[in-house]
Amino acid sequence: MTIPLPPIRAKMQLLMYETLADEQSRGDWTYEAVRPMPVPPPPWHPGQHVRGDCSKGVQYICRWSPGAPDPMMNDWGPYGNSQTLWIKLHHVDAPEELEVGDIITFGVDGEDHATMVLQDGADPLLWSFGRQGAPNKYNLSQDPRPRQFLTLHIVEPPPTPQDKLRAMTGFYSWTAWRLGEGPWRKYGERNPVVRPNVPRRIPLDWWKRYAQFLANRKKPL
Repeated sequence: MTIPLPPIRAKMQLLMYETLADEQSRGDWTYEAVRPMPVPPPPWHPGQHVRGDCSKGVQYICRWSPGAPDPMMNDWGPYGNSQTLWIKLHHVDAPEELEVGDIITFGVDGEDHATMVLQDGADPLLWSFGRQGAPNKYNLSQDPRPRQFLTLHIVEPPPTPQDKLRAMTGFYSWTAWRLGEGPWRKYGERNPVVRPNVPRRIPLDWWKRYAQFLANRKKPL
């Protein structure tokens, strides 16, 4: 069972997937490694023509995700490149330490390329705007160049009561949500807005336990 991403990183991941689909269907992203290169203001929308390169693409994703910091630390200015990211951001030792939205640069001192983590893990899936026809995605293991692992300092907003309900797991959380009881009482039965973090396809043994749970409630005390 996956753990929900914090809201800002979830927005960044969604944007990366949306831009991948946008380029694949429309071809409206243009690779152009020139400076100055202004950062398009938010919000981004499918069908929008976008110009830039690998490091600016990373900056764009942050700019279009409310609450994310400028990874270049230049107030969303038109300058900066992958080495700016290498200089400005905090370095860690291994890809397992990275989260969605963190950055990997390539080459000596990050001079060759910059990508963003689309899915984390030991061999993270990367979002890249490094050539014409991009954004595209690929795994870290597919790029043999020297690499540096860089983290973004993202201050996530405190979780709302609904966030806390959506983060809950397990059979009893699902049962309470389904019945609209306990902490889910004010939202009613099976409210999709506050569905707990349980499988989309509920296991058969959960349904059996649920039926037994209801039957036990009907027994006289």
